[in-house]
Amino acid sequence: MVEAPDSHLHNVSLMTDDEYQQTVVDWNRTTMKIPDHLLLHQLFEQQCALHPNDCCLEFCGQYLSNRQVNNRANQLALTLRKKITDRSTAQTCVVVCGEPGLEINIAALAVLKAGFVFVPVSHADARERIGFIIRQTRAILVLTTSCFGWLLTDDLPCPALALDTYLWSDAMVTPPVLTLKADALAYIIYTSGTTGEPKGVMVPHEAAVTRIEALKHCFPRFREDVMVQKMNHGFDGTIFELFWGMSAPGMNVIAAEKVRHDPSDLLQLLNAHKITMALFVPDTLAMLQRWLQEHHQFLPDSLRLIFIGGQALTDELVGGIRDVCRHEPCLVNAYGPAEAVIIATTYLCPQRVAEGPVPIGRPLPNTQVFVMDNHGQPLPPGITGELYIGGKALASGYLDRPKQTAAAFV
Repeated sequence: MVEAPDSHLHNVSLMTDDEYQQTVVDWNRTTMKIPDHLLLHQLFEQQCALHPNDCCLEFCGQYLSNRQVNNRANQLALTLRKKITDRSTAQTCVVVCGEPGLEINIAALAVLKAGFVFVPVSHADARERIGFIIRQTRAILVLTTSCFGWLLTDDLPCPALALDTYLWSDAMVTPPVLTLKADALAYIIYTSGTTGEPKGVMVPHEAAVTRIEALKHCFPRFREDVMVQKMNHGFDGTIFELFWGMSAPGMNVIAAEKVRHDPSDLLQLLNAHKITMALFVPDTLAMLQRWLQEHHQFLPDSLRLIFIGGQALTDELVGGIRDVCRHEPCLVNAYGPAEAVIIATTYLCPQRVAEGPVPIGRPLPNTQVFVMDNHGQPLPPGITGELYIGGKALASGYLDRPKQTAAAFV
């Protein structure tokens, strides 16, 4: 201020040169080279080419290899291209809304292989929300299951196809030839709408590929790994389970609807399949932890990596999980809004965390994070401010919400 007496106070940095170098520069050295031309579904196709006969998916005793999943997705993609002849708009959206099962994973891949935009919607959502999403995305088709008969018969602005009555074939099928670029939209995921109408977060292929490749780099999966897939289909964690799960080695075990909400059944599934990886929302993990303590049970020793995200993680829950483990799994506090493509920062919880909020950790590769004040000035560690997330793994905005996009994406 002495050197520049006419400057505004908010332009004066609170950071020393060393603090600035550490927090703004050093902590954000996250550059990792990844292919800049890949589409999201091509990550799975690469895995399929490497290990075509490895088991990819299991659901209620049904198993499909990478090759079978790929062939079925190609088959459905060709069907979608035939059904959807109007492709004049920049984004042709296909809503996928059905009970958990093999078909949902295949449908997600098929929509992308067809060159369309994948819109996952929870089957547990109210009809009003599902209808709102179908209408706002101007979806041209809904892929569902026959138990949701109203989606097949209601007066919706687009037709619906029941996946569980579709005649699948495991014959080798060539997928449609696409001319999409990596900046095309891959999926639209909707926020909860707790603060108003839900917003459709638009995520391009390049952003999703960047995030999945970062996760594969930081948390390698191996062919013997088994991940449980149990997230609400409308939650962005489902993108993590679907695409990280199928683009890396190992198998996804899809939990049936009942299993997802019953701690006893969930523990049985974790043990039966020797699950090694899982993503939990803190509330669900806390419910499981309490049940384990009450019944003097433990998490399976096979479970080596537990991601925890979607809500604030507490030191109490971390300690409680450690108490129901006979081994030392890696507990990862995974932070990131849907706008930053699933997970932006991760923190590996130590054996015992300090009292208070669990840190959100450091940014993943090709991601930068800054804590700033109201005037956009970076703040030193320990000072409260607004969190800004940058890098290649960002959404392109909110569907049909230009003002909110301008406010949130700077």
